[in-house]
Amino acid sequence: MLTEIQRIARVKAFVGHRTEAGHLPYQVEHVRQAVVETTNVDRVALFRVPSGECPIYGKYELSRRETAPYTGMELHADVYFTDQLNYCWRRFVVTKELCQCIFDVEAARVQTTKDVDQLVDMLRSQASSGGTAGWLPTAHSEQFSVWAALEVLCPVEDRLKLQDAYNRQALSTMQLARAFRIPVEYMTFAMENAFIDLGSQLFSNC
Repeated sequence: MLTEIQRIARVKAFVGHRTEAGHLPYQVEHVRQAVVETTNVDRVALFRVPSGECPIYGKYELSRRETAPYTGMELHADVYFTDQLNYCWRRFVVTKELCQCIFDVEAARVQTTKDVDQLVDMLRSQASSGGTAGWLPTAHSEQFSVWAALEVLCPVEDRLKLQDAYNRQALSTMQLARAFRIPVEYMTFAMENAFIDLGSQLFSNC
């Protein structure tokens, strides 16, 4: 069985192969396609709903349906996101739900390893200091999906190439957030040296 890191690596590869070099941001549509191509989900649909109908920023539902007579049952993933999100937050929330969907479809759970535990602890700590902890889910596996979404939309391989310029302040957090179209709050700790180093270690054998 694939590990969670390997699953994310497959999604990253799928999205990366469909993105022309130098043409950011990575597209959520490609992430949606990756779910269908790399899991046994047959269809993925995205739904924007009024905030009153979706008390949290996003959620997903898995169900088996017969889409046409005699075609058999198909596994559908419906992802819902609230209409109160701006473009960058919508991309991030939808990708997070798609990543969580991948893990659940494959009956996978985050492996309790030192590296993954360290990653989730770092995510929680950085989110708290950046004011985003109110949105970050409390469940260990969902926190992992938040990191997975960040990794898919802003891969550590890209961040490594930008790390030196960022540390020299030749690039700002806002410039990078606008390029990758992710919330600036998450871009801030995505560029932390320790966060980049840990991501590099996790994907070194993928």
